[in-house]
Amino acid sequence: LSPVCLGSLRRAAMNAKQWYQRRVHGEALLEEEEEDQAPPEIPTVGKLQLWIYQAQDLPGMDSDGYSDPFATIKTSNKDGKELFAKTRTIDKNLNPKWYQQFEFDMIPVCETLHIEIYDQDILQNDLLGKLTLLLSAQSKKPPGKNFDCKSWYFLTTKTESAKTGRLQLRLKFTFADSKFRARKPTGLTNLMQSTGLIKKKKDLSITSDFGTPPKHSMQLRAHIYMARNLQAFDSNGLSDPYIRIRFCGMDCRTTTLTRTVNPEWFKTFNMNVMCPDPRYAPDIQIIVYDWDQFSKDDQLGRFSVKAAECVVNHGEEIRPKWFDLYDADGVYGTTVEGQVLAAFQLIKVGSRVTPIPKSLQPPTRNAWLQIVTLGLRGLSCLGGVGLPYLEFKLPNSKNYKTKKSRSPSPENPNYLQILKIPIKVPLDPMYASSLKINVMDNMFGGFMKRTIGHASLCISDFLEQDDIKFLDEKKAKEDMANELKRQQEEDERKLIEMEEARRKEEEERAIKKKQYE
Repeated sequence: LSPVCLGSLRRAAMNAKQWYQRRVHGEALLEEEEEDQAPPEIPTVGKLQLWIYQAQDLPGMDSDGYSDPFATIKTSNKDGKELFAKTRTIDKNLNPKWYQQFEFDMIPVCETLHIEIYDQDILQNDLLGKLTLLLSAQSKKPPGKNFDCKSWYFLTTKTESAKTGRLQLRLKFTFADSKFRARKPTGLTNLMQSTGLIKKKKDLSITSDFGTPPKHSMQLRAHIYMARNLQAFDSNGLSDPYIRIRFCGMDCRTTTLTRTVNPEWFKTFNMNVMCPDPRYAPDIQIIVYDWDQFSKDDQLGRFSVKAAECVVNHGEEIRPKWFDLYDADGVYGTTVEGQVLAAFQLIKVGSRVTPIPKSLQPPTRNAWLQIVTLGLRGLSCLGGVGLPYLEFKLPNSKNYKTKKSRSPSPENPNYLQILKIPIKVPLDPMYASSLKINVMDNMFGGFMKRTIGHASLCISDFLEQDDIKFLDEKKAKEDMANELKRQQEEDERKLIEMEEARRKEEEERAIKKKQYE
C-alpha cells in the first residue's frame, strides 16, 4: 500500500477506537447517573397503634333500656394472618368510655380495620354498631410518611333509634423499613382470589404519587317528602314508584307505593359514609324507579345534587325544594315529567350531632274543600260502561264518592253534585298534597267494580290567595270556628223557616177544611 493509504487506515482505526471508548464510558456514566437518581422505594408496612376512647348514643338492647358494650378489633398483618383484640365490657351504659390502647406490628397500610361494638349477653351478643376503616385513607400526608390522626366516626347500625351512634378513635401508623413488604398470595389463596371465592386485596397506598385521598366519617340525611306528576309506566295508567339514593359507594331506597303517580313518603333516610372533602366528593345520585313484579324495574327519571351544597352546620334547619327529573336513558339536559320534593344534609361527625327529626309532616290548619261535579263526557271501556261514578281520595286516605248516574247516558253522565269536605291544609303551600280522582264503573248491580280512568290535581293550585298568605294557625282555628258557627246559625234559620212554612200550611189546610164543612 502507498504511504497515503496507510496513513488514512491508521487515522480511521484511531477514530474508531476513540469513538468506541467514548460510547462505552458514556453509557457507563449514564447508568451511574440513573442509579443515583432512582427514587427510594416507598414503605408499605408498619406498626399500628390504636386508641379506642369512647362511644356515644348507642342503642339500648336490654329490657331496662341499657346495654353492656364492648368493642372488638380485627385486621391482618403482612403475612395475611388475622389479628384480633377486644376491649373491656362496661355495664349498663349507652355512652361508654374505654380509653384503651392496642398495638399491631407489621400491618400493611392498605389493610382494612374492622371495629364492631356488641352488647354482652349470656346467650348471644347483640351487635350495636360497626365501623370499617381503610388505613391509608386516614392519612393526610404523602405516601410513606408516618401519620397520627384522632377523630369521631359514625357507626353503621340497623337500629332506627341509634342512627347517630358514633365512636372516637386515635390512629398512629409508623412505617418500617421498605424491605418489609406484604406477602403476595400464593398457592390456594391465589387460586381462591382468581376464582372470586375471596376478595383480592389491592395495595392502594402506592397507586399514584398522591396516594389515597383522606376520607372523613359523615352522615348523609336524605329527607324525601313526596313526588308529583310522575310518568305512568303501567297498563293501568299509574306507576309503583320508589326512590334509590346513592353516594360514596353506599345506597338506600324508599318503600314502594303502589298505583300512584303522586307518592308521599315524608321520611328521612340516613347513610353513614366515608367521604373525601365535599368539594371533590361525587354527586349524590337520586333515581326514581317504577317497580315491576315480573320484569326489570323501569327508570322514571333521575337528578343529582352537589355534595358541597349539602354540608350543614349544627342546628341548621331543613330547607326542601322541588327537583326536576331528567331523562334516565342518559340524554343530558333532557327533562321528563315529574318532580321530587326533597332536602339533603351532609352532617359532620363530632361530640355533638344534630338530632334526626322525628317527623317531616308539616304543620297544618283546617280548611274546606269544595268540589263541584258537573259530569263526565266520552267514557269508553271494554264491554261498555255500566253505572259510572267519581271517587275522590284525600291525603288523609279518606274517600268521598259522587252518586251513580247514567243520565242522559252511561258514556256521558251528569251529576250536578257539590261536595264540601273538611281537610287539613299545610301552612306552607309547598307541602300541599294532590287530590286523586278515580272514575269508577259499577257493573252487574254492584257485584263488580272497575276503574275506567285516573286524574290528579295539586291542592295548592286551588288555594285562595288569602289562604296562601294566611299562615297563622291560631287565627285559622278562630276563622274556622266562626265559619262553623255561621253555618250552624244558617241551618237553624232554615229550620225555623221550614217550621214556619209547615205551620202556615197546616193553618191553611185547617181553614179550607172548615170552609168545606
